[in-house]
Amino acid sequence: MAAYNFSAGAVLPRGTDPQVVGNRLDYLCKKSGLGRLSELSPKLVVEDARSLQSPLHKVFEAKGLWDDKRAAEQARLEFAGYLVRHIYVEVIAHSGERRIQRAFVSVPSKQDKGRVYTPFATAISDEEWREYMLESAKSDFTTFKNKYANLKELAVLWDAGKTVFARSPRKNKAA
Repeated sequence: MAAYNFSAGAVLPRGTDPQVVGNRLDYLCKKSGLGRLSELSPKLVVEDARSLQSPLHKVFEAKGLWDDKRAAEQARLEFAGYLVRHIYVEVIAHSGERRIQRAFVSVPSKQDKGRVYTPFATAISDEEWREYMLESAKSDFTTFKNKYANLKELAVLWDAGKTVFARSPRKNKAA
């Protein structure tokens, strides 16, 4: 049996056991699959979670997802974020090359403890947000590396990542 854990930064109800969730998702995947080709879709997970007997039911309940009014508002907020995350702009790099990049990036709010989106250009011109983006890029790179570490064709990227992120250490903040 696999040992399951949630990814760093996962926001889940207190007490949600990753082993229980992972085992259930694995069960659903195997139950729906065709031999080795097992599949798991969000729709299948929701269908299973509707049952009071499913160990996933309480996780959805704790997030307010069985309250249709609350769930609808949450869906609107998620869709708004989806819209913001999927707007891209064409920019001209210092090299003169045209590039497509996200118009807005997610950063920690300077007004409260939440997260907000800001134009990419604003984020890279603000020292605190730029530092955050570098840390986020390092985290994304590590996630990518962990996912594809066994593909020898990508080994050159792992070495390049070590070099790049060794040059951009996070600054120590004075208390």
